[in-house]
Amino acid sequence: MDKFRILRSVESSTFQRLEPEELRVYLLLLANSGKNGRGTINGRSLRKAAGTHLSRKKIAEMCETLREHGLLQGVLLLPHDPTEHDLVLRYGIADPCG
Repeated sequence: MDKFRILRSVESSTFQRLEPEELRVYLLLLANSGKNGRGTINGRSLRKAAGTHLSRKKIAEMCETLREHGLLQGVLLLPHDPTEHDLVLRYGIADPCG
């Protein structure tokens, strides 16, 4: 997966409609994703990128917004990882070019 191609293919108007914290989270998820576009990240890492005030509900809402804009797919928010004592987000980056 070519992450730079994905960034270039997203319309700038899409990024302009996102809140700053949503954009930061998207960029973190894109950077964190593997070659297949899938990734896993914990809540602690998300909070470092978007702010410590993020609740599980807010993270779910942000992911839904990113999905609605065609940026994410296959989002699964797990309650927590017992070893991390935090939530875990599994996701896929949507490829606007197919």
